[in-house]
Amino acid sequence: MGRIKFGISSFIVILSIFTMIGCASTGSTPSSTGSTPQSIPPDKLFSKIRIDMPQKQMLDLIGPATSELHHLSYMLFIPIVGWFLPNSRETYYFYKDNGRVIVNQYGRISEIIYNPAESGYGEYTKWYE
Repeated sequence: MGRIKFGISSFIVILSIFTMIGCASTGSTPSSTGSTPQSIPPDKLFSKIRIDMPQKQMLDLIGPATSELHHLSYMLFIPIVGWFLPNSRETYYFYKDNGRVIVNQYGRISEIIYNPAESGYGEYTKWYE
């Protein structure tokens, strides 16, 4: 009977490890999706910010957004592991005629999307283009 418990607990530990490894490697970056990020001209608003910059510093440099949306990702619902993933809760800042900035749950910029045709008002259908 002790051997069965050891076998099941070992299986659970191995399954948990593979789940953590698999979830940690599913982050979406522009290079993994095959698209290349559009370069930001030096005279534009987003040229002042960079990836991994704190949210407070971003807001001080480029000012408040036209609108913002808060998004809970499916990764938040992965038991235990999902709570600590950096992209489980995101805030989208939309800037009219500039694009959008995505800030992760730790208050750091995770993605900058330059789009001179941005309306400034986020829509759910346009989050993942």
